[in-house]
Amino acid sequence: GKEEITATFVGFSFIYLTSLFWSIAPFNNPSMLWPIGGEGMRPTIGLKPYFEKILNNLWVIEIQKIKIPLGMLFFYFGLCIFIKFFFKTKIGIASIAVGENETFAKLSGIDIPKIRTLAIILSTVIAALGICVYSQSYGFIELYDAPLMVAFPAASAILMGGGKEGKTKVTHAVIGTYLFQTIYILSAPIANELLLPEVAEIFRNIITNGVILYAILYKNQENSSSI
Repeated sequence: GKEEITATFVGFSFIYLTSLFWSIAPFNNPSMLWPIGGEGMRPTIGLKPYFEKILNNLWVIEIQKIKIPLGMLFFYFGLCIFIKFFFKTKIGIASIAVGENETFAKLSGIDIPKIRTLAIILSTVIAALGICVYSQSYGFIELYDAPLMVAFPAASAILMGGGKEGKTKVTHAVIGTYLFQTIYILSAPIANELLLPEVAEIFRNIITNGVILYAILYKNQENSSSI
C-alpha cells in the first residue's frame, strides 16, 4: 500500500530529474543532439540506424497479404511463460506471500526487504525491456516527459482483463491488452466520425482513466460489502 504510493511519486519526480539530465549530459553523438547548438538530447531520437523494427521484421510470414511477425509473437509469449513459471519458483511464491499478507510472510521466515528489492529490480528490468520493444516497433525513442503517464494504459489493461489486488495473473494482462488495444483502435474512428478529429486522443484518455477509476470504486465497494 504505502510503498506503492511512494514509488509512484518517486517515479514522477525521477522523470523530471532525468529531463534535467538529458539537457546537460555530455553526449557527443550528432544524431542524438539538438541540431542547433549541439547540446542537449533531442526529445525524439530515430532508431533506424540501430534496432528499428528488429522484432517486427524477424521471421515474418505473409498469409493473404496479412503479415504475421513470428519473432515478435515468440518473444511476447516467451516472456509471458517466463513470468508465469517465475511465480512458481521459491522467490516467486515468496513475492506473492509478501504482497498478499506481509505479517504472515514475516512469521514464515521470509526476508521481506530482500524480496521487495528483488521484485522492484525484476519489475524495473521487465518495464525497461517493454519500453525497448515499444520503441523498436515505432522506430524512435521519446525522452523528457514522454514516459510520464506510460504506466496508466498498462494499469488500465490489467484491470480491464480482470486483474485484482493480489489476484493478477499473466492471462489477465494478455486479455486486458487485447481488449484495451481494441478499444483504442475502434475509439479513434468513432470519435472522428461523431466528434472533432482532435477529440480522439481526449476520448482515449477518458477511457484509460475511467477504467482505473471504475476499478478503484469497485474495489472500495467490495471492501464496504465485506465489512
